[in-house]
Amino acid sequence: MSADGLLVVEVHPLLTAAQGDVGNARVLRHRAAARGLPVTVVTVDGDDALPAADIYLLGGAEEVEQAELARRLRAEAGLSAGASNGAAVLAVGAGFEVIGEWFDGVDGARHDGLGLLDTRTTLGTLAEAAVVTYAAPGLGLPALSGYETHRGRTDLGPGVRPLAQLEVGTGNGGRPAADGAVVGHVIGSYLHGPVLARNPELADLLLGWALGRDLAPLPSGYAEQARAQRIDEDRRDPSGWAGVRH
Repeated sequence: MSADGLLVVEVHPLLTAAQGDVGNARVLRHRAAARGLPVTVVTVDGDDALPAADIYLLGGAEEVEQAELARRLRAEAGLSAGASNGAAVLAVGAGFEVIGEWFDGVDGARHDGLGLLDTRTTLGTLAEAAVVTYAAPGLGLPALSGYETHRGRTDLGPGVRPLAQLEVGTGNGGRPAADGAVVGHVIGSYLHGPVLARNPELADLLLGWALGRDLAPLPSGYAEQARAQRIDEDRRDPSGWAGVRH
């Protein structure tokens, strides 16, 4: 964190706007402002270089854009450098797949990722459903709510833990059912929503990593009530989203 506060970078949102994940930056700014912490959000598109930042946000993308997203990030290397320097990274959906070792594309080719996570993604049938996770006490997270829309089946390498185990949903596609991956300050997840709007505790985790300290809880009655309602609905009727209960 500089004297001017935290710098958050939205990475190539023109390629990753399909699931509305750009809303994650707004949540980070709101949660930081509630604690008196200044935040600057910078959007980087095209072939512009990514600046050194405290938090990088990478969203979901249409399958046909995924290979181009990976190409840009490998060529520019700013995201990889930032993660190596300890910056926090949240990569969602196709972004999650891109920051792994490799992923299979809809073009039938296998594409190199960034290698920030020891993960590998093949293609399966479409998973389009509500998602409910179990709490992840090791990360200080409650049960999370979101939705998924992807064909990826992501295997985690040794030493890579999932973000959370699943109660409802497909997630990474393995057994036991789990979503995402966490290594150091890098998080990948299939949860949209945007995920930080539905689960502000995850936003606080990223902010705490960027600041180098745990943050005091900041209750949000509306967010907690809305999440509890959605989780209850998805538990009672996962079929409404073609959901999968575990």
